[in-house]
This record gives sequence, C-alpha cells and structure tokens, in this order.
Amino acid sequence: MTVKVSDRGEFVEFIASGFVRPEDVFDAVSAYYEAVPKPWAVWNFLNADLSSFSADQFRKVAANGARFAAARGDDARSAIVVKSDAEAMLIRAFVAMAGVVSPIPFRIFMDRDDAIRWLRDPNRVAGVEQNSA
Repeated sequence: MTVKVSDRGEFVEFIASGFVRPEDVFDAVSAYYEAVPKPWAVWNFLNADLSSFSADQFRKVAANGARFAAARGDDARSAIVVKSDAEAMLIRAFVAMAGVVSPIPFRIFMDRDDAIRWLRDPNRVAGVEQNSA
C-alpha cells in the first residue's frame, strides 16, 4: 500500500508515497475511520504521484470519507498537503466534491507545518483552498 497511517497524538497523518491509486486512499480511509478516529487529519502527498485520479474516483473517495464524518466529531478537519500548484488544482476538484457530501472542512496546503498549525487553530493559518463547510 502506498498510504501509511501514522498516529501523531492530537491528529492522524496519512502519508502517501510513490504512485497512489484512488483505491489506496479509499482503503486507508476505510481501515482507519472504521475504528475510533481522531477528528483531525493531515493527508501528506508531498512524496506521492496523484496522476491516476479522475473526477469520478474523487467523487467515490469523497463519499467514502463522508460516511465517517459523524464518528470524527464536531471539530473534525482535514488538511491536504501537496507539493505543487498543479497538484493543488487537482485536489481542488476533490475538495469541491467533498464539500457537497461531507460537513468536514478541508484545506489545501503546500507546507506540512502550516497544515498542522491550521488543525490546531483554524483561524490562524490560511491554506491554498478550502471547502465551504
């Protein structure tokens, strides 16, 4: 699997590497969130290749994640970290779809430390993009 789940205490970090298939993200979400999930998550795609994702696959991943929204609690947030403007544009499609099916706020970052600061204080740090939740 190209997505490793790492418990960071106050948040969980999904660390993707290499060529990431939508199924890898789907499996990581399902395996982790079926247990007792933390409300805050960092999706770290800094060392990943997301070129295999299509709009339909984003829709499926967003719907799968939305199934676990209630289990994550009222303060749930997800930060997505990417390495380029091109990937940020790609992830904007996911964020738009996720905002339709999930109450969880998502924000895109190009710096992992900014993502973590936003999880700790959502009013302090602005990301590249966010959904409307």
